[in-house]
Amino acid sequence: MLSDLTAPLCPAPGIILILVFTALVSIYAFYDQRVYFSFILHPYSIVRKRKFYTLITAALVHTSWFHLIFNLAIVYILGAMVEREFSRMSACGHTSFLALYFFGTLSGNLGSVLVHQKDFFFRSAGASTGALAILGSFCIVNANESYINLPYLGEILNIHFIIVFILGLMYEIKFGKKDRIDQYAHLFGVLSGIIITLLFYPDLVNIIRFF
Repeated sequence: MLSDLTAPLCPAPGIILILVFTALVSIYAFYDQRVYFSFILHPYSIVRKRKFYTLITAALVHTSWFHLIFNLAIVYILGAMVEREFSRMSACGHTSFLALYFFGTLSGNLGSVLVHQKDFFFRSAGASTGALAILGSFCIVNANESYINLPYLGEILNIHFIIVFILGLMYEIKFGKKDRIDQYAHLFGVLSGIIITLLFYPDLVNIIRFF
């Protein structure tokens, strides 16, 4: 397991592939709006025009430079560590990490489509769904470790953090301001990241402690 969040990052093949490909496509789409609008997630069109490819391509385009850099920073910082842990746990760890990101993105965006399929005006883009799948995986792989220390509360175990994070997303969906942020994709993304990780490495269940 990871002992220090500040340990030197060792970029692995999977994370490099994701970062480079996403950055190249996103930057190209900044200057070609036809690519951007053909790649974004539009649930209404997916259901009626069968544009299923956008369940994945939506992760390759972003609304702004800040949006792109922020998402890729999260993917890099957490993803490099998750891929490294996956490769330690199995010989096919790099492939498993790519599968985590791919199916996490797919599942999260599919969940958003199921919710927003009748809303013609709803659109979504960005790698945040896959990034949150990685976050969910990170907190399960390192469930019993803590990288957060809060005043009065002390250290917060990763397993506790991810539970609170999920509850926070659910609260935001139910009571938060309705804006352009695709919270359903975020929720389904982080949940799918947890589930996929446990499917790949079921022995992790036996070492997670909640208290």
